[in-house]
Amino acid sequence: MLQHMRENFRSLKWTLWLVVAAFVLGLTVVPSTCGGPGGPTTDRDIAWLDGEAISIDDYRRVYEGLAESYRRSLGEQFNADFARQLGLPRQALQQLMSQKIMVQEARRLGLTVSNLELRREILEIPYLVDDKGAFVGEQQYANVVRALEYPSIPAFERALREDILMRKLRSALAANIYVSDAEVEARYRKDVERAKIRYLELPANRFANEATVADAELAPYFEAHREEYRKPEQRGVSYLLVDQNKLRASLEVSDSELATYYEEHRDEFTQEEQVRARHVLVKVDDQRTDAQALTAVEAAKRRLAGGEDFAKVAAEVSEDPGSKDRGGDLGFFGRGRMVPEFEQAAYGAEIGQVVGPVKTSFGYHLIEVLAKKAGGLRPFEEVKNLIRARLQSERAQSEAEGRAKTVAQRIKDEKLTSDEKLKALAAEAPYYAFEKVSPFGEKDPVPNVGRVPEFAQAAFSLKVGEMSEPIKIPRGWLVLRVDEIKEPRIPELSEVTAQVRSALARKKQGERVRARLEVARSEVGAGKSLDQLATELGVEVKDSEEFGAGQPVGALGVVSGLAEAALALPAGGVGGPIDTRTGGLLFQVVDRKTWNRAGFEAAKDTTRATLEREEVNRLLSSLLTNRRRELSPTWNPTFLTRFGIDQPDAES
Repeated sequence: MLQHMRENFRSLKWTLWLVVAAFVLGLTVVPSTCGGPGGPTTDRDIAWLDGEAISIDDYRRVYEGLAESYRRSLGEQFNADFARQLGLPRQALQQLMSQKIMVQEARRLGLTVSNLELRREILEIPYLVDDKGAFVGEQQYANVVRALEYPSIPAFERALREDILMRKLRSALAANIYVSDAEVEARYRKDVERAKIRYLELPANRFANEATVADAELAPYFEAHREEYRKPEQRGVSYLLVDQNKLRASLEVSDSELATYYEEHRDEFTQEEQVRARHVLVKVDDQRTDAQALTAVEAAKRRLAGGEDFAKVAAEVSEDPGSKDRGGDLGFFGRGRMVPEFEQAAYGAEIGQVVGPVKTSFGYHLIEVLAKKAGGLRPFEEVKNLIRARLQSERAQSEAEGRAKTVAQRIKDEKLTSDEKLKALAAEAPYYAFEKVSPFGEKDPVPNVGRVPEFAQAAFSLKVGEMSEPIKIPRGWLVLRVDEIKEPRIPELSEVTAQVRSALARKKQGERVRARLEVARSEVGAGKSLDQLATELGVEVKDSEEFGAGQPVGALGVVSGLAEAALALPAGGVGGPIDTRTGGLLFQVVDRKTWNRAGFEAAKDTTRATLEREEVNRLLSSLLTNRRRELSPTWNPTFLTRFGIDQPDAES
């Protein structure tokens, strides 16, 4: 945190657009009606860890820090939609919980922060010392704390102490790490050794007709591979669902309610002026001078003037990877999202007009404006249906939970646990449904439910016949009943005949692929080229990009053993057969970069430090995972529901 403040103090004030994005994401404090381990919560608590409450302010600071980091990295590409795609709220929760666990672990190990250490930390913040290195005084201190959006100086100093504790924990872990010279050398070689290969891949389905499986072969294969078919414990359940979508359709919202909401939330419907444009970018960089870039973009403009399609020219010429595949289309953007020169040109152009070349820090652009949206308050009639859907959704969510609680209580009070009684209860409303689920494993996705940790936890903790408390799933709320428990077992062959037949067929096809490629390898050794072999086999020879140990190999991706086999050979060496997902391959090394002792000695200390840092991260990750399981953090469900975040599990 301190380093972040040193480098980015001004950015921590968060630009207006980021605040807007935060509101779009729903980053508002919401009242909670549930209690934590320490008693009733307030609207500031989002979770509890080992009895310690975690506040919405903690969450907001972590979220905003992540958002600002992404904004600096991605620039104009980062917006509210992109934040949702990244799962930023969940990332913030995970990071916040990790920080709190690290602080608790540091304290458990007896680590502390003295007042002197805290003072030194404060005096390392540039904005808290004058040009002579003296403390700026309490008033300026308070101003800085407010600018960093802390509620008070004690809260800020508490955060600083926690930051120091986390660093001390990392140092304590690092003190117990030993990295040998052999490990350092192996890592250096992995980092610097590279290879390029030419390869041919022989698909296994080429031998499908030769790899038929007789019924008599199934039982022996199954007996030899019984453990591969072992099924974990499974649970069969039934549940009564309050379907939120069906309930929403039944809810009425009057025109007066819509008008009232519109008047009370006018800010939500006030849109900024926006332009939709597409562009062609020719960069000015180490590979191209300003004059060369200008020449290239002017040539592109002549093509457009001659009637060529803008999207076609953009796809062929533009060097903006984020838009060229969309014909240069940048979508709608408001003011302040683009660099000033680009924004001025786009907002000043008429619809359909191509302007440019426009020089920016990226290079030269040709810009065509496709559409414009005027700023201001959107008319009520335009947003009326949007408001209706929003109010219906909010009410449906609340009512679905309430009805599920009512149903659960009725089931308990009236002992409505049989299929007949649950079906009769489901028939009372069109948004109720009674459904059965065939036996499933604890980690399996459940049809019509998905992967919901609370659902699986209830299903695998209750006894046969027991009913759960209401559980939130994407479709609404439900109450489940455990119908049967299947203990871990090896199934009968009759249950998995199709899987066994398929596995045996794949095995036979793989054997034939390897046998044919072994012959091919000997033919290469006798002087035949890969190209000749490829022609005979009816496949093509492909070239890889440069790769290192454990890295993907071109379009093949990560193939077990391939990178290591290639790096064990000199240039010209032939390797294989190597199994792939679809068959097998034979390869020849066409280029090799090897390590040397002088380079290793120069990088030895840096490589050792990297390994030590990675080992600290590994130990810390293991510690965090174990402590999450032990502590079982309690989350405020209202907070999670409000932001559409799935319940974090012990591994998160």
